[in-house]
Amino acid sequence: MVRNALDRPFARALLAGDADLLGALAGHPRSKELLDRLGPAGLMDTVLPIWRKYRLVRTDWSLDAQAYALQALMTGFIQTTTSMPVLRGVPIDTPDTVMAAAVTALLGTETASPTDVRAAAQQGVQLLRERRDAVLTLITTNHETTEKKL
Repeated sequence: MVRNALDRPFARALLAGDADLLGALAGHPRSKELLDRLGPAGLMDTVLPIWRKYRLVRTDWSLDAQAYALQALMTGFIQTTTSMPVLRGVPIDTPDTVMAAAVTALLGTETASPTDVRAAAQQGVQLLRERRDAVLTLITTNHETTEKKL
């Protein structure tokens, strides 16, 4: 998900806080709302409880501690991907593979049944659709109207 977002210039600029690219949008309240909904914290608030409910991730940490650690990991990955090399002297040919391994180490291996996986996928897709619809409303309507709906 992170790599997919980073491949989109506007999403990348939002995640990296690129004021040069965003210009006036950098400080706009709607930009902050977009980042809150679609950034690492917003996505973790949406999907991590589902993953835990259906045993796709470990549950021996509190939800808050697990979300914090995962957000920190994702934020670090975003920073190293979007800015000048901050890890000089650490040559990695496949950072996405390293990121995937780090997330797996953090979240643990799944113990879910195929039924749990399907249920988690269905619930996750529904929540992501709802999030997408809210974002589309945010960017396509009058801001005063949007505040009343959200």
